[in-house]
Amino acid sequence: MMIEPEVSVVIPVYNEAENISPLLEELDSVLGRLEEASEIILVDDGSTDGTAAELESWRQRLSGLRVVTLARNFGQTAALSAGFDHARGHWVVTLDGDRQNDPADIPRLLEQCRREDLDVLSGWRKERKDPWLRRRVPSQIANALISLLTGVCLHDYGCTLKVYRREALRQLDLYGEMHRFIPALLSWSGARIGEAVVTHRPRQAGRSKYGLGRTCRVLLDLVTVKFLLSYSTKPIQVFGGLALLVFSLRQRRRRNGFHLDRGNARSIGSLHVVERVDPLELPSAQHAEVEALDIAPALPR
Repeated sequence: MMIEPEVSVVIPVYNEAENISPLLEELDSVLGRLEEASEIILVDDGSTDGTAAELESWRQRLSGLRVVTLARNFGQTAALSAGFDHARGHWVVTLDGDRQNDPADIPRLLEQCRREDLDVLSGWRKERKDPWLRRRVPSQIANALISLLTGVCLHDYGCTLKVYRREALRQLDLYGEMHRFIPALLSWSGARIGEAVVTHRPRQAGRSKYGLGRTCRVLLDLVTVKFLLSYSTKPIQVFGGLALLVFSLRQRRRRNGFHLDRGNARSIGSLHVVERVDPLELPSAQHAEVEALDIAPALPR
């Protein structure tokens, strides 16, 4: 009889062939010391290097390893969502595949979740080992904006090392770059959110997949999240307000467009011509006036 895991570790990877073996060796050692049964779910997000071969080799050797392969590179949000769909544990731990997160933090995070009865525990890379200008500054700006607009104040939304209660994840529908907003989205439904300082290590192998371009996409997704958090249960306040605004502008334009004054008239020979306006678009009270002024002979001086 197969024992259901209590802990599922979900790891999205993309072109991380050099990191697979050291990552799984380290993770297997940490999970082996847990009292609970566990599983590892590695999601290959359309890798084009030797990642797939490394995963297949480890799948045959490591009984608790499950591999999910995506047809192409869909991005980290889609990869995490696929991992969530396959996770069976009561607790779901997410981890980066670049080995910058330390698996040794997992037992402590699980213990804090149980002790404080949390639904989400978010890691905080307080001593971050990334380039200052290209990675840390944009991250600090993004974290401040996300905390301000969502009302869920966390130091490090971008840290992949998090622990979730699996029941809380069932209601999520993720797309874009929205994986980093999961704590804010879950807080809307009443989830209990916590934060813990975690170890962050410099990348030892492979290339980073992050850049300034992702920051722009994150900010765009933040607008979506703000809308969902503020108006998902009261959309009439947005669309009704827009409808009233458009209606008011249209009415004002109609009134201004049909105002006749001397600036609308011009003399051509012996005729005094007034610009013609389509009577069908005018209020009924103005029809007679427009028709009477259509073409009138100029009076002698």
